[in-house]
Amino acid sequence: MYEPQEIRAELLHGEEFRHFLVPYERIYLIPSMPGLYVWNIYPQTQADYQFVGEFFAQLKLRAEISGHLRLRYVGDLSKQYDLPKEAPDMDLLKDVMLCVPYAIYIGISTNLNARINAHKDAFESSLSGRNYDALKELKEDNEEPTVDTIAESKNFGQRLAKIWPRGLNKTNLYLRYVVPKWCEVRRCDKAKCTSTCRDKTKLELRRCEDLANSLFNPVFGRR
Repeated sequence: MYEPQEIRAELLHGEEFRHFLVPYERIYLIPSMPGLYVWNIYPQTQADYQFVGEFFAQLKLRAEISGHLRLRYVGDLSKQYDLPKEAPDMDLLKDVMLCVPYAIYIGISTNLNARINAHKDAFESSLSGRNYDALKELKEDNEEPTVDTIAESKNFGQRLAKIWPRGLNKTNLYLRYVVPKWCEVRRCDKAKCTSTCRDKTKLELRRCEDLANSLFNPVFGRR
């Protein structure tokens, strides 16, 4: 049976780094453990190359500039990039975009499986035009609002669907995630977490999430 692929790196000084990668079709296999996750996208065909270019071309930034005498200038800035008409070699491009991924969204949760599959359900429901109660689906039992808050997370699937190019397959999406090593050693799930360990895990995940969002500027990053 397919399992999320472990990406492991060992450096010269004995340091070891690891995270997991899972395709869109296998998101249901992500464990129900605490962790940080990243939504990514990559082109699979020549047609996808143009679609992915359209996807990132829709991004806008809200800008504000201060002038003299308390004047302010406020408006939207659009990314201007002329995508070359001729795509690079697709096998090479896929490897490059998996090696240097541009994050769509970075989040954390005490239950990765529940949170990510709720995002997926919201995304697919929005694409098909069905009504979707994201708030209900994303709420996790006993999860405090300090971790990947409901208010910030509930609309990710809908926002993604809103700018998703027609003709681009959902399977161009994939997930990367990291589980704290102490959680993997204990094979923790929410029912077994001690309050001390749980609080430590939330705090450390939140610190990492804040730093990752600030440094890597994901498409749907926290503001």
